[in-house]
Amino acid sequence: MRNAFVGLLLLGLMGVALPEAIASEGEFAIEDGLVDKIYRETLQAETEEKTEKNIRFGINLSLLNAGKWTLKNNYFRTDYADNVDLFGSLEVSASLTLTQLGKFQLLGEARGGYGFQTGVFRFESNEGETRTDNVQLHRVPLSLEARVQFHQPGIPVRPFLGGGLGVQWSYQVGTLDGVHPRFLVPYAFFRPGLVLFAPDSASVSWFGGVKVSGLLMGSFASEQILSGKGVEFGIDLIL
Repeated sequence: MRNAFVGLLLLGLMGVALPEAIASEGEFAIEDGLVDKIYRETLQAETEEKTEKNIRFGINLSLLNAGKWTLKNNYFRTDYADNVDLFGSLEVSASLTLTQLGKFQLLGEARGGYGFQTGVFRFESNEGETRTDNVQLHRVPLSLEARVQFHQPGIPVRPFLGGGLGVQWSYQVGTLDGVHPRFLVPYAFFRPGLVLFAPDSASVSWFGGVKVSGLLMGSFASEQILSGKGVEFGIDLIL
């Protein structure tokens, strides 16, 4: 009688353990799938992070509507904003992600460019006489910028806000005596904008997106005056 009872007890325990074992196998199968998913997401995140840390080179077209651009020396004074509506320049940039906090990235950028303008401009002499001259204006803007950019994985649009300091070297060439000096004008600027078609991974190894931005700038610590607003278009290349 006792042996029969023990046998029934063992069969009961086996009947309970068998479904639990089957259920456990099912649970482990789900866990294996979850591990694979986490691994793929982690690998993609590491790839994106590596891509973001690469240096990005940009080619940018800047169009500046100068509200005031007054250059003067010991002989003449002129305001180029009275003569020209838009000043264009072609600029190249190099940027790098410095750090990332959640979905926000902090980038640093160095930029340099060249712009050329020619035309007939009015000059006012120190004696109050107004004269005109056919002038070539060469300018080289150089700047350093810190930029905060919002990065939402899966969305190819990244808004950003940048600001920094720069200096513009200008050289004018004309026929009037004394109209040839070089000018170095420091300025501060803000640059809000968007990066469009931004890739999420390194699947496209060279393309970093298209940038569209505004520009607000103003000179400081100089007797030369430069202020205005503008718009910029650019493309980023990942190296």
